[in-house]
Order: sequence, then structure tokens, then C-alpha cells
Amino acid sequence: MAKEQSSTDYMPQGENDGVMDWKTLRIGMPALEIDRDTRTTAEIEKFMQDELVIVIHKSTDKNAVPRVPVGVNGEVAWLPRDVKIRIPRKFVERLARSQEATFRTDDNPDPRMDEGKIIRRTNGQVFPFQVLHDPSPRGAAWLQRVTREG
Repeated sequence: MAKEQSSTDYMPQGENDGVMDWKTLRIGMPALEIDRDTRTTAEIEKFMQDELVIVIHKSTDKNAVPRVPVGVNGEVAWLPRDVKIRIPRKFVERLARSQEATFRTDDNPDPRMDEGKIIRRTNGQVFPFQVLHDPSPRGAAWLQRVTREG
């Protein structure tokens, strides 16, 4: 029978003496405790099926659609504006992630700069909405994170 070899068999005896563990060499900020997601897939799915109550705000654009299309995995809902709607969180996530960026060019007030213009970017939601009820205590933090990621 062949002897099963371990990783220490390839090092001469005494080689591990005085070897530093990389964990002792780390420096910097401690790990941030930001919403550690150790939940199972079933827990995440249950969380995404929670029903929230939202209102999609009216638009000032005269050509805006009266119903907002939102789709998740082939399931599409046409949500009316300015009406309280009870809807699963997965659709609210799509609304929160739908953002647009606008760019504006301004004059640079600093005469020492070579560039005479500054480009400013502004992000905003395509379909602004408000959450009126969320059954989860983690819901507000989740929505802030999803909106930032959008």
C-alpha cells in the first residue's frame, strides 16, 4: 500500500518552525460589518417574495407612460402611477435599480486650470417611487444598498 502524503511531507523537518502565518501580517482597517449575507437561498427567496406597499410618483413629462413596466425572470407587471400597490420585493428591486445618468458641462471657475469646463454627472431614478410599508426590519437598509448599487 502506498502511503498517503500530506503537504508537509515535501518540506524538510523543521521548515515549519518560525514560519509566519499571513493572518498575523495583515494591517489596515478592520473588516466592516455591512449586512453580512449568510442567509440560505431559501431565505433570500422568501425575503424577495415579501410584499411591500409602494407608490410610483407621477411624472412631469407629458410623454411619460401612465403604467410602468417592470419585469423579473420573464414575469412582467405594468404598474400604475400615483396608486398604492402591493407588490413583491423582487419588482421593487427592479424599480430601485432602474436609474439614469445625466451629464452637464459647467465652466471651470479656476483660472489656473488648463481645462475650461467641468463635466458633472447626476444619477436619478427613472421611475421615482416611495415605499409605504415593508414587513421586514432589514427592508430599509436593503433598499438603500440596492439603490446605491443601481
